Amino acid sequence: MQTVGEAGFESKVLKAEGVVLVDFCADWCDSCRYQEPALESIAEEYEIEGGDSRIKFVKVNIEKNSNLVAEYRVIHIPTLFLFKEGKPIHRVIGFEWEDDLRKVLETVQV
Repeated sequence: MQTVGEAGFESKVLKAEGVVLVDFCADWCDSCRYQEPALESIAEEYEIEGGDSRIKFVKVNIEKNSNLVAEYRVIHIPTLFLFKEGKPIHRVIGFEWEDDLRKVLETVQV
């Protein structure tokens, strides 16, 4: 999973084609650390040969990106956003089990 900040958010998320899952998290957050292996596992499943993905996965450190935190009203972490064609289409607040995350992603046309 690639880490993006305010400078790269527009190009990696808002101007990206297709679906992007954004994980708003912090290094000190236990729930975020528990969530990360599930996200990495799912990201590997969505990877296509040649390094491309049907869904792109990025994370945003909330401590370094306060403008994004305010813009997307991130109050609790982890908070996951699904963006499609640059528009937020779904939000998940708090820790989610891997199977539950898969169900969320299955609802998105990729």
